[in-house]
Amino acid sequence: MARYSMRKALAVTPNVLIAMLLTFPVASLLPPLIGLILFVGGLVILGLLLSGLGEATAMRLLYFARPVTEAEEAALAPALQLLGQRGMGPPVIDLWVLERETPVTTGGVGRRSVLVTGGLLAAVRAGRLPADQVAALIAHAEASVRSGLTRNDPAVEFWTLPWNFVRVIARVCAARFQWLPAVMLVWHARIVLGVVAVVQGVQEGTPESITAGVTGGVVIVATYVFPYWERVWEQTLRDVGDENLRQVGLAPAYARLLLSQSSSPAIHERAHTLTTPALAPRAA
Repeated sequence: MARYSMRKALAVTPNVLIAMLLTFPVASLLPPLIGLILFVGGLVILGLLLSGLGEATAMRLLYFARPVTEAEEAALAPALQLLGQRGMGPPVIDLWVLERETPVTTGGVGRRSVLVTGGLLAAVRAGRLPADQVAALIAHAEASVRSGLTRNDPAVEFWTLPWNFVRVIARVCAARFQWLPAVMLVWHARIVLGVVAVVQGVQEGTPESITAGVTGGVVIVATYVFPYWERVWEQTLRDVGDENLRQVGLAPAYARLLLSQSSSPAIHERAHTLTTPALAPRAA
């Protein structure tokens, strides 16, 4: 975990800071008592999530997930049995379902939670996904949980709610209007808008205008810089999961799953790496 701390910080800390920049100006407009209650309440919730308490509640409210049902657990039983033989799976971790997600995938959250998608469950019920591939998917996500890489994710998700809300709105707007040439031009030239926002805020001279201008500029810069570090962190999680699959003997099953989903050169390279034994170090 320690060797990945800097990567996690670069991927997460900027989002936390931007969320604070978005929150504090709004909080300053609230009545003092209400603002104080919200601030203290937010810190209490953050402290609970950082200590590992309330993870089940966070899964429901922040990730919109639910526990697996008995019928779903029965459908997953062959895969869970394979995991149990390797010291993985429930009760070491808890399984949660994201019903609205259709891709066949999984993800690790917090200290003991693994998310499975509705698409994965549908594929299992239809008999399109062998038990070893299901086990590999769950084990891949479980690796990030057991290694501690996701332990504070619920707390980060809670604290960055304002910024995540802005990003969702931006994605929806971009998807709806991206066909307009003017919109694409503005998006590619957004750094100019950021500079203009900062300059205008400083020229007006009031604390509110300066804060608004700087916040707008920072958000614009974030759209350039932060996606890169988020991709680096996603690659780190993939590497940790892949290494775990090699150790528990589920790498070939995962490679077959990847190749069934895509035939891109990158996927072939990854599948080859998964199924190629690591070279032993040469003797000095």
